[in-house]
Amino acid sequence: IFMRYFYGRPFRGGYEMTELIMSIIVAFGLPYTAITKGHVSVDILSRWLDRPYMRWLNFLVFFTAAVLLAMVAWRSGLHAFSGLRFGDATNMMRIPKFPFQLAIAISAGLAIVASFFIARPLNRVIVASSKMIEGDISARIDVASGNLVPAEFRAVQESFNAMAGHIHE
Repeated sequence: IFMRYFYGRPFRGGYEMTELIMSIIVAFGLPYTAITKGHVSVDILSRWLDRPYMRWLNFLVFFTAAVLLAMVAWRSGLHAFSGLRFGDATNMMRIPKFPFQLAIAISAGLAIVASFFIARPLNRVIVASSKMIEGDISARIDVASGNLVPAEFRAVQESFNAMAGHIHE
């Protein structure tokens, strides 16, 4: 808008640049949201399913998301390399689309990795909770420490294991 009023005419290619930048913002927002656990979830089935089935439902949700993200990464990568081969570029400014299309494929792959590192400790919490519900009071959570395990899961591990120790006594 500033360029339109300052020079008396619109900035050429401004719409294209907005589209390309928005593709990067949206694409890399997906792995960021997975890392920060910001996805929206709805517990509709939890009232009707008991705990062992909920464990499988959580696994199914993460597995389905990983498969869909793998398909997005694969097809986006093919589309990006096809655009590179044919010289696909924007209409006005002739900016190559390949890097932006490849960024979408990379971000889908990063979202798969981020979801995997969130799902592994979460599954251990669910398994230990299911064992506790079934009467195994010796159940404990063993979440490996390190930079890849979020601090929240380590806190849950410590709390759960302390609670299980008190119940066992």
